[in-house]
Amino acid sequence: MKEIVIKIDDGIYKLIMSMDKALATTAIRPRIFDAIRNGKVLPKGHGRLIDESEITSCEWNGYLNYMTTNAPTIIEANKTESEE
Repeated sequence: MKEIVIKIDDGIYKLIMSMDKALATTAIRPRIFDAIRNGKVLPKGHGRLIDESEITSCEWNGYLNYMTTNAPTIIEANKTESEE
């Protein structure tokens, strides 16, 4: 399964969210296709994606080589069972 970040026009997003799936028009489909085709595929095993503009504190533990922040998570990490 792929995880993809896409950009889509606000108006199209609102229209999609308000309509029944069966009513998706042929006018919307090419825009959705283009958004997916131009999207950014996230690599397998990626870490959590955060909103770095919301960071108000962070802590670096240099000898253990990790950093923690209070930044809100936008997309959870994609870790396989063998990586945990």
